[in-house]
Parts: sequence; structure tokens; C-alpha cells
Amino acid sequence: IRLFGSALTQITGEERTGKLLREFDEPSTKTRARWQAVMEEVARTKHPVFIKAGGSRHQTSHLVFHGLVMPMTNGGDSIEQFLGALFTAYTSDEDL
Repeated sequence: IRLFGSALTQITGEERTGKLLREFDEPSTKTRARWQAVMEEVARTKHPVFIKAGGSRHQTSHLVFHGLVMPMTNGGDSIEQFLGALFTAYTSDEDL
């Protein structure tokens, strides 16, 4: 991750700028596994993937996360990087 915004740092309780997915300080591997599956889908299909998920921890249970992961190339066919964006909104049960 090249940049992880300060609002996301506050929500997750962890600064993730400059970290690899495997370096996330998640108490479980649930978040890591979810992101890994999304990136594998992007790599397989070579298309953007949209996600929507509820907060998985007590501190984030009132939020819904909307995400987008896109494949990035260097002008060729092979994926060089992933570009991801994560947006949050307050939620109620009917939003999930």
C-alpha cells in the first residue's frame, strides 16, 4: 500500500502506508483473506472488482465499506500493480 489515508488509519487503528497485505496487524486473517480474494479475482479476470462489506470489528460495526480494486498495467497485458480505493459510510442493518 503506497498511501493509506488518515481517516482509514483512525478507523482501522493501524497505519498501513508502505505495508504489504501480509503485514497488516489484523487480529485475525479475515480482512487479509478478503483482500487477497479480491486481488486474485482482479488478476484472474483483468477487470475491476467492486466490494461492499460491513465493519468486521466492534469499532467499525456501524460502518459499511465500499471498495474498488483495479488492475494497472505498464502499457502491456501483464498486471504490474493494483489500484484500490476504500470508502466508508454509516450504515444500518438494511444497508448490508
